[in-house]
Amino acid sequence: MIFRQLFEPASGTYSYVLASRRGGEALIIDPVLEKVDRYLRLMEELKLNLVKAVDTHLHADHITGLGALRDCMQCITVMGEQSKVDVVSVRVADGDQLRIEGLVLEAMYTPGHTDDSYSFLCGDRVFTGDTLLIRSTGRTAFQSGNPRAVRVAVRPSAEITGRDAGLPSARLQGRHGQHDRRRKSVQPAPSGNLGRRLR
Repeated sequence: MIFRQLFEPASGTYSYVLASRRGGEALIIDPVLEKVDRYLRLMEELKLNLVKAVDTHLHADHITGLGALRDCMQCITVMGEQSKVDVVSVRVADGDQLRIEGLVLEAMYTPGHTDDSYSFLCGDRVFTGDTLLIRSTGRTAFQSGNPRAVRVAVRPSAEITGRDAGLPSARLQGRHGQHDRRRKSVQPAPSGNLGRRLR
């Protein structure tokens, strides 16, 4: 499998390119508008054909590249059925499968960070968007977030912890979170009983 993790430092966003083989169909998760040219160059370098572009949720912290990629590559744009944006050509529901040549991603509805958040399982990887971050959960204080709904993200935790890699779409900046004892930036979990269960 071809796998590339790309980082956009201004918004702290990770994007992921997946393909089953060189010369095959490719998919990108959480593309950022400012990096569309970079994605197109990568497709050319790897001799890939971008057929699907996916956003895990509506992002307050970055402007999506879905529309630009659709216009440049004529790819299918994908988001969850709860999304209220018009750039989407296919909407997925919990349990639906996204397919490209040689790869299958299973959509999992994981609200909490936003009410349209999805995670995607692919083999030994899970792409969590901003629902689950490294050692934390995504913020719930804005954009239809709901700290109680984060519990839904715990539902697939048995599947997620059995995977080799959990891949979020954002990296927390020190000024937005706290630091753990290793001086790594972390987002504090919600407070109260829910927070204790998540921790």
